Amino acid sequence: MSDWDAFNWDVVNKIPHFTGALSMLGSGYIILDILRNRQKLQKPYGRIMLALSSFDFLSSLWFFVGEWAQYVAQTDGWTKTGKPGTIATCEASGLFIYLGSVTIPLYNAALSIQYYLSIRHSWSEKRIAKSFERYAHAFIIIVGLTLAIIPLPLDLYNPWYSYCYITAAIYDPDTESFERGTELAADVFQIICWVVVYLSALIVTIMNACIYLRVSQLNRNSNNQSFAMKRLKDNSQASQSATDAIQRKCRQLERETRSKNNLVLIMALLYTIPFYLTWVVPSSIMIRQQVAWMGENFFEFSVRTMYASNVYIAVAMPLQGFFNWFVYMFPRISKWKRDHQSCCPGLSSLCRGCRRGDEGKSTEQHQLELVDEERARAGEDIESQVNKESLPRSDGQASRKATMETMAAVSDHSLTNSGAGNSVDECDLKESSNET
Repeated sequence: MSDWDAFNWDVVNKIPHFTGALSMLGSGYIILDILRNRQKLQKPYGRIMLALSSFDFLSSLWFFVGEWAQYVAQTDGWTKTGKPGTIATCEASGLFIYLGSVTIPLYNAALSIQYYLSIRHSWSEKRIAKSFERYAHAFIIIVGLTLAIIPLPLDLYNPWYSYCYITAAIYDPDTESFERGTELAADVFQIICWVVVYLSALIVTIMNACIYLRVSQLNRNSNNQSFAMKRLKDNSQASQSATDAIQRKCRQLERETRSKNNLVLIMALLYTIPFYLTWVVPSSIMIRQQVAWMGENFFEFSVRTMYASNVYIAVAMPLQGFFNWFVYMFPRISKWKRDHQSCCPGLSSLCRGCRRGDEGKSTEQHQLELVDEERARAGEDIESQVNKESLPRSDGQASRKATMETMAAVSDHSLTNSGAGNSVDECDLKESSNET
């Protein structure tokens, strides 16, 4: 028995039926959740995720079909036997999988750029939609469709691994050529796909590094004493009660800003992990195997390693939609944990009573409403406290003037240091809070 017979290669062909189905469920949930929520459709994050999940759903569908779409052929010396598909089904499978191979990495890059523009440059939703998003959609869709359609007349979609993809097929030993496609054309389109994957990975890596540095800077700034508080402490005319009120307000704003900035960073990083696992690593494995099949000895590997690599490709490549679903649900899971940690320290009976206590309203939703009301009354409350101080009339007027100037500075400072605030709300925090 040869080394090849020691492994069950049919398992590799069966795995995509399951992983493709999981990815379809994940992407399908994201699509339906965004389409039924107009608020999400109005946000760049929601529209980018809708497009990414749509292409992933189509790609995962044909990963799920897998070997059922393949026809009987001989591809690079490997005979595909017992396949129920036809040339038409194989071309359909190859077209949508190759379309996903181009558009999904590019949309991952677009998602990272959207996060970067929001947190690093504090772009608003309207500016992102007008100056970046619409051009990104047009570029990705046009490039993806063009690159996926061109191989059709060239007969390049043929059986490959456990699905159909770009490759030459049906080798004729008499003419020493392939009846469907050519090796040169197949190599060109495979290289284009790999360039797209690695270029997108480079963009995602750079954007995430910039986001991390920006969030770290914002968090360091929030740890330092704000210039507004320094002005207040230096002003001896400001009352103690007003000082305490402003200190509480500053601490609250700093906590909110840090929480939102960290959520943006976590979301950006979490979307990056599935992209690397499902596209960058499998592409690296394919390149290594392609070079080895060309006879280059510096990429030698055993049959066991090749079998393990094929199993990894069969498992990982169809799964991005499933991984994306976990990341998409992360803000809701975090909100659920916060609700139960703050509301339910340990007893389920107290938890049930706490959830009923606000007439069906979630704890965080109630807290957000209280924060909004507090922000609206902040200036009036502090001014009222200053008016109640037992100071001479002239001192009271000076104190009120200094306090109101300080509150204006605090507002400006909080807006300056919360550039990620819009992005975080756009990236699911506020949406998940309002959906309970």
